[in-house]
Amino acid sequence: MSGGGESSAVQRIWNVWSTANVGPEKVLQGAAILNLDPERTTKLANVVHAQEGLTLKLASARSIISAVTEEHLHEDYLEVANQQYLVTNTSERLYHARSVSSLTGAGLILVPTGSTVVLGAYNGRTAAAAKAAAATESLANELLRRGY
Repeated sequence: MSGGGESSAVQRIWNVWSTANVGPEKVLQGAAILNLDPERTTKLANVVHAQEGLTLKLASARSIISAVTEEHLHEDYLEVANQQYLVTNTSERLYHARSVSSLTGAGLILVPTGSTVVLGAYNGRTAAAAKAAAATESLANELLRRGY
């Protein structure tokens, strides 16, 4: 995402998607789009392109970006909103992480798109994870379709 036009296009996609998928009574409790471009990841505003329902700190966001770009997501703990997660399952491009600091069945879905990584946070077990994966992947697919 190199320019303002691209940024506003991603923001429009985000606004439509997050309204439908993120919130207390929705599939995802929180979500974010992280920028994987190393040239633009010096400030929180450049690293976290969009987020809702999460409070990602710069160090956490950078750690996730590093794990994605260096391809070691499945080896490290991820910290999001004061919870630690460990990747327990992967598919072609989707990573599923379970909380190791919660007994409620919280989890994360991470989907890299090339220039971004889409993160979706959910509460619940298997059915919630499947719905969260579908919702998170739908945003990633839309970003990919638009060249992000």
